[in-house]
Amino acid sequence: MQTSTDHNELAEQLKCPKGTKGIGIANNMFDTNRDMILKTIELLEIRPCDDILEIGFGNARHLHELFRKHSLISYSGIDISELMVMQAMTNNAALMEKNDIVFQKTDGLYIPFDPRSFDGVFTVNTLYFWTNPRQQLREIHRVLLDQGRLCMGIVTKKSMEKLPFAGKGFCLYTPHELHRLLEDTGFKVQKSITAKEHVKSNSGEHITREYCIVQAQKL
Repeated sequence: MQTSTDHNELAEQLKCPKGTKGIGIANNMFDTNRDMILKTIELLEIRPCDDILEIGFGNARHLHELFRKHSLISYSGIDISELMVMQAMTNNAALMEKNDIVFQKTDGLYIPFDPRSFDGVFTVNTLYFWTNPRQQLREIHRVLLDQGRLCMGIVTKKSMEKLPFAGKGFCLYTPHELHRLLEDTGFKVQKSITAKEHVKSNSGEHITREYCIVQAQKL
């Protein structure tokens, strides 16, 4: 049986994986979130030769599927975990030799790219940990081209509230709250999908969870 201390440790690892445990947690996260990640990428409506930014790439095992479908894009990824940067480079070493791929560690607040650098930005299951969501969305707005696209995937508040670790530093959102946040920071919601899936959660339970993926356009 997991204790409150276990839940605190898991929450910290989900936010910023580190150490030997972090590698296992990252693999679990990918297995749990794979379908959400691929659906978020699909909703981004990537075009040939797009410059794409991902925020919070984890171990980046999904890049093989991304580049199998979109071989001409340029990809940049930023993450607050030094371990995830190392894991992403290891997992994608062969892919990086043949494609335009860059991974960087950042502080999570500032995006180290020039204004209007990207056609599209996507992020999955990171919003809960953002310390200043409005500032961070304004940063995304800054680095997107005019009318650039942002896709965000989250597990909804009512599903997250059922997980024992979600009370440990997570900020939870309903689809409506996510829409409002985007609209308040210079985006127009273009598409929004809500669906349910059966997964093994990061704490080991088999659950049915509801998620929301939103595509928004920079105004």
